[in-house]
Amino acid sequence: MSEQKAIYSWNPWHGCTRYSEGCKHCYVFVLDKKFNVPQNASLVTKTKSFNKPLQKHKNGQYVIPAGSTVQVNMTSDTFHEQADEWREEMWQIIRQRPDVTFYILTKRVERIAECLPSDWGEGYENVDLNITCENQQRFDERWAIFKDIPAKHKGMTLQPLLGPIDITPALASGQIEHVNLGGEEFGTDTPCHYEWVKQVSDDCRRFGVPFWFIATGAVFVKDGKTYRIPNQKTQLQQAKKSGLSLE
Repeated sequence: MSEQKAIYSWNPWHGCTRYSEGCKHCYVFVLDKKFNVPQNASLVTKTKSFNKPLQKHKNGQYVIPAGSTVQVNMTSDTFHEQADEWREEMWQIIRQRPDVTFYILTKRVERIAECLPSDWGEGYENVDLNITCENQQRFDERWAIFKDIPAKHKGMTLQPLLGPIDITPALASGQIEHVNLGGEEFGTDTPCHYEWVKQVSDDCRRFGVPFWFIATGAVFVKDGKTYRIPNQKTQLQQAKKSGLSLE
């Protein structure tokens, strides 16, 4: 098993607006309500942790140590139009931390090109650029754009997976370094089927692309039997036990 890097979250802004089918039960809205977050989750607002990657301890060492992976804007979308005024400052911070990997995930693929920094070129070595797709239609639309976006590192997330999906055009391109997949975790009866997951796992194996089945979702169907798994921790555990992930 490959060595796991420490993973941190950095949300320079918070809040989002629903964009496609996969947003219907968005965890941002669910968790904001659960934890009584006072801000309207549909409004994108700059957070107090905007400079988190540059924060240091009293001894001068970074709070986020070198070698870590930083998940960016997991409670928003990095390319949301409401965040346009802060994005250049975000890129400036990313440039100052070449010693960590910034993982960026988006549905708003058509906005990526216009929102990249002027010195992006073929991409930053410390940025892992990812798209998320929930069904075949969204994959076809988003991959058609994403394949032409320059980036040193690219990945893909299929969550919540709402139907069977063929991502072999992306895998065959040689651009995709890893794939994550999960079912719908919150407030839904939308099932994720074992056969859908296995197909993606098999395709990733065929092309030698690492694959992680990260969550079954709240409703998981296997061999004609439906399993209801409301607990998110159990969803992760059951996905791990499936043996479908590929390091």
